[in-house]
Formats: sequence, C-alpha cells, structure tokens
Amino acid sequence: MTTPPNRFVSELCGVGEGDDGWDALAGEWDELADRVGASPFLRPAWFDLWQRSFGDSTARVLVLRGSGRVAGVLPLRGRGRVVESMANNHTPAFEPLAEDEDASIELARALFALRPRRLTLEYLDAEGTGIRALRAVAARRRYLVVVRDWERPPYIALDRSWRAYEGSLDAKLRRDLARRRRRLDECGAVILEVSDGKTGLARLLKEGFALEPSGWKDARGTAIRSQPETVAFYTGLARWASEHGMLRLSFLRLDGRPLAFQLGLEDRGSYYFVKGGYDAAYTRFAPAKLLVHDLVARAFEQRLTRFEFLGPPERFKLEWTSTCHRLERFQAYAHTPDALVAWAATAYGRPAARAARSLLRRAQQLRAKTEAYMKPPHS
Repeated sequence: MTTPPNRFVSELCGVGEGDDGWDALAGEWDELADRVGASPFLRPAWFDLWQRSFGDSTARVLVLRGSGRVAGVLPLRGRGRVVESMANNHTPAFEPLAEDEDASIELARALFALRPRRLTLEYLDAEGTGIRALRAVAARRRYLVVVRDWERPPYIALDRSWRAYEGSLDAKLRRDLARRRRRLDECGAVILEVSDGKTGLARLLKEGFALEPSGWKDARGTAIRSQPETVAFYTGLARWASEHGMLRLSFLRLDGRPLAFQLGLEDRGSYYFVKGGYDAAYTRFAPAKLLVHDLVARAFEQRLTRFEFLGPPERFKLEWTSTCHRLERFQAYAHTPDALVAWAATAYGRPAARAARSLLRRAQQLRAKTEAYMKPPHS
C-alpha cells in the first residue's frame, strides 16, 4: 500500500521592508481569514502594522499551500533556532491560522521542520485546534513542552435580552451606575457618541489619546502617547479599521466635552474593547464605567453576539461578566544542552536549572575524560 502524496507545501516568507512576500501574500491571507471567520487580530494588516511598529528584521511568515491556495499562515520572529510568535503585550490573541484540522497539523509539522532549539508561542486559544496540533507534533518530534495559562480575557455572551442581562448584574453595581448617571445628568447634557472614523478621524484620535492615559498610565509610561511606536501602531490600526468599516471610536460627552473614550473594533458580530480611558477630573462620576454600560447596551441593541473586553481579567471587567477565554503560552525545547537548561528553568524554576546545568557540565567533563582515555597513544 502506497502512502498518498501530501497535499500541502510550506514556505517561509520574509515580511520586512524591501520584501515582496508581504504584499503578495496579504490578499490570499485575507481570503483564508474570511473562510475561517478569523478575528481582526489574525489578519495580515494587523501583523503588518505590528511589524512596522514593534518588529525587526527577523520577522517571517510560515505559509502553507494546498489545493492551489493558502491553507495556513503562522507569523514568526526570532534569530537562529530560537523562534517566537509575532506578538507582545499589545496582542489580544494569536493563533496558527489554518483552514481545517489537517492544515493545522501540517502547519505545526512545517514549524517543527525548522528545527527550532526553543519555540515560544503566546496568546494561544486553549481550546483551539492550533495548540492541539502543536502538542501532538512536538510529542512526535520528542520536544520537551511547557504549556501555561497566559491570559484570561473576559467577555459577555450576548445570548439573552438586555433587560435579562442588566437584571443579572450585581445590585450594588446597578445602584452605583444609576446614582452616578443621575449626578452627571445634573451637570449638563450627557450623550454617547460612536463614530466609524469616516470623518474627523485625526480629531477624534487626538481627543481619545488625550483621555486614554487616565492619569496612572502616564505615570507608568504605558499610555499610547508615551511611545512613538504605540502612537504609530494605534493610529494605523484606526485608519485600517475605519477603511474596512470595523472602527468604533466611542465617547461619553458632557455638553460636548469628552469624559470617557473607547477605541473598539466591531467585526463578525463581536465588539472588541481595544483601548480606553477617561478624564481624571471627573472620576467621581465614573465616566469610563458609564461608557461601558452604554456600549454593552448598544451591543445588545445591535444584535451582536459577543462583547470582548480583551486583556487580563481586571476587576472593572469582572463587574460585567464572570466568563473568560483561556489563552496559553506554548513552549517547546529541543534536546540540546542549553535548551534543556532553559526548559528546566521554565518548568521547575531556577534551582532546577542550576542542577541541570551542573549535571550537563559533569557529563561533558566525563565525556572529555573518556574520549582522552580511549584515544590511542601517539606513535
């Protein structure tokens, strides 16, 4: 019985400046994303913006082709045989994008065919086919694997009426919202403004980025405006999302003055809360909380299916929901001395790494002595 030919072929494409691979691949990549219903964070435009803002010359995309079209993509970075996902703390989710389970397995095989000494992929869906394929192929290739919880982004499933959902919220939260809304209404005209950025985008982003620090982000240096690369990334993201009808720039305004802001994306029935902030001078009214309330109500009204908070399960998000996704970090280590030490440190901590390093050093010394003893004498 003969083995049927593999229907997949893989290649590694450069995506840096001067590479033709990125533009040539983008159309087919988007077609794949459309076929599988991928989120905006798995599309080529997201990674193009990410690479321009945060990346370096080591970025590559592993491309899987089958049946005359792109069947899988996996954006990577790294030097030599140390390979990582094209992701950082601005990444909401990351996934090997594949059209079906067979393609997912083949994409994982192509990844391990690169013979990485150490592989790290972060923000992977714990329930996805991608991590299952990675685990299976890593086991066959005899890699040492460490998988850990990485982040638990909260979300609201919009599978009931707004009235039923609002009634399920903690009574203390509902009373607090009503009290703060009443006090803010006494100060003037309060409105919710949601824009797709088709007009006045630069002005709206300037207003939003001024609110986003919320006081404490500036102090920590984590606000969008704190670094030129983050300004470039989120400005580019807003432009791209606006062009494709996904952008939602939302403001809670008092007599026209912006008190709270959200940069969101809306795609395939889901609203994604990407960034937000508020005017610290109006903290007593909790404008950011009031804005969340209004936008969740709007999501129900628009008959969306999910309100995605993204990021870690911070307390203000868990006021609205107890359901979270589970994202994982996948690490695989080859059977090389330095990779084994790194695996021991990751899996068991620094003491284990020191012990592993000591054992490896003794083994190397013993091997050197054995080789010297076995070496024939000079004639």
